[in-house]
Amino acid sequence: MNVLVIESSTSSAKAMIYDTVKKDFTVENSFYPPMGNDLTQHDPMVVYEASLAVAKKLLRGRTDIDIIVLSGVWHSVGLFNSNLDPVTPIMQWSNTKASDQAEAFRRKPQLTRDYYNLTGGYPNAIYPFFKLAFLKEEGYNISTYITLGQATYNFYRLTGNIKVSRCMASGSGLVNITTGEYDSKLLAVINLEPSQLPEIVDNDYHAPLSAQAAASLGLPAGIPVVPAMSDGSLNQLGSGALREGQMTLSVGTSGALRVTSPQPQFHPDMSTWCYIGPKSWISGAATAGACNTVDWFKGLSLRPTTYDELEAGMDYAADTPIFLPFIFGERNPGWGDKRKGGFVGMTSKHDFKQTYQAVLEGVLFNLKQCYDAITKLNGEPERILISGGILHTSIWSQLAANVFGHTLTPCLVKQNSMMGAALWGAYLLDSTLSLEDYEPPVGEEIVPQEEYTEIMDQKYQRYLEAYRDNANR
Repeated sequence: MNVLVIESSTSSAKAMIYDTVKKDFTVENSFYPPMGNDLTQHDPMVVYEASLAVAKKLLRGRTDIDIIVLSGVWHSVGLFNSNLDPVTPIMQWSNTKASDQAEAFRRKPQLTRDYYNLTGGYPNAIYPFFKLAFLKEEGYNISTYITLGQATYNFYRLTGNIKVSRCMASGSGLVNITTGEYDSKLLAVINLEPSQLPEIVDNDYHAPLSAQAAASLGLPAGIPVVPAMSDGSLNQLGSGALREGQMTLSVGTSGALRVTSPQPQFHPDMSTWCYIGPKSWISGAATAGACNTVDWFKGLSLRPTTYDELEAGMDYAADTPIFLPFIFGERNPGWGDKRKGGFVGMTSKHDFKQTYQAVLEGVLFNLKQCYDAITKLNGEPERILISGGILHTSIWSQLAANVFGHTLTPCLVKQNSMMGAALWGAYLLDSTLSLEDYEPPVGEEIVPQEEYTEIMDQKYQRYLEAYRDNANR
């Protein structure tokens, strides 16, 4: 049997066909066409059409698809009229226009604590709750529109149904993380009625592919379509980390660490998040800057250079400056969406390569903060599965092991989230499958180098001092 996965990620459209018998797959992807200067906003129709085009290109006339599973990103939202035509762009997770609304919320400590314990997220501009509050203050009469994220819009266009998976809804900042339902008091704050929101359905819900969408894809109508879970939660499944004791460390455009939990987890310092995953809950923390920050710094070079050139001869013991990697704001642990980044302790002796190394270290130190918070809440992991662009460089991967002081296991699934969606589709076709027992292909373990772990810990302590000293800058 064959599963078709269609994923609308932050910057590209992707598709996969997974054969549940042979366990092999084919993949197609394409970056979205330009949609304006603000990369944190998308045209939902352009993204949908791009996602459909990639799926059709992958199918190449094949019609032997048994189920379609969608994947998308948490925290996106836009306004639509009664005909489901977009009124605003889709605001992505990275859009920080609602930072003033989130900051006003944070000025009330008890309200902040109550919100965190209710939704699993700290008041921050990433959440649709605050994005909608921003749009309200911009003059939109929120009560007259329908609100959808990109993944939910995709499901509507494919099936005609306005529904959202419990997993995807849990990242909206509008849902009680324990019950998995919208919270009426939060909706009242921004003048929303449940009828203006997609109906929350269980993660195993599916609806038939409409005749119009089927014609566009060249597939028979009626194929079951599963609404999207988030790519972050599906990454956990595709990395073989639904079992307790398995942590995923994803270092791509942004960074994230996640563990599966049998119940909602709330950090006493509110420095982690908790959402609903495929079969239980996911306790995690994320950073706004990772490979995007490294790319930003490389782009500052006055002459074209490669990553190999920058990393050649790198000395992990070098006296590098401290880099606070908040060029794109902060997510965890401090949730400072207005926080600024930069170098601390930089002198004339530091050259471009040393400052580049400081950037690599700073990104990892922020992730180490997240690791410390998650392990305080969930305990030390038995295994850390690392994935993402960081694996393209052995220098940075080894640096990560030295910073964490923990052996890292490379997860060699190139499309973790789509593989997670494919496995979910296979499970829905055959519920006897054990998703918890899935073991992904892995690479050679990356073991910490003892001669550098203490040095990295000393640098990390300097980083934490700089982090505290620059809290309000």
